[in-house]
Amino acid sequence: MLGNFPALTSWLARMDATGWGQPHEMEAETALDIARRTEPRAEEREDPEDPNGLTPGTEVAICSDDLPADIVHGTVVSLRADEIAILHRTPECERVALHFPRAGYQVRVESVEPSHP
Repeated sequence: MLGNFPALTSWLARMDATGWGQPHEMEAETALDIARRTEPRAEEREDPEDPNGLTPGTEVAICSDDLPADIVHGTVVSLRADEIAILHRTPECERVALHFPRAGYQVRVESVEPSHP
């Protein structure tokens, strides 16, 4: 079936060659401790052609088309035509970088309340 797609067949072979690593069981608290001690790695990237005019540093709310009530808040770090990455804060592990596909997700700019002296 994939004979007409040599590039895809080649990519699948490369993915198979990478293997599955060596997974091991880990307690949830151990995983959260690692996340707390690890700095998020999301390279700041602008997309000058972003259709919504988003830029790194913009506060946003993201939800999937399927679960509009499940909203994630964060600060835009990286934008591409097919992906948006945000820094999200959680009580469990402080800052984490979350990556979302652009298709199937809604991104809304969060209004920031002005600070009062």
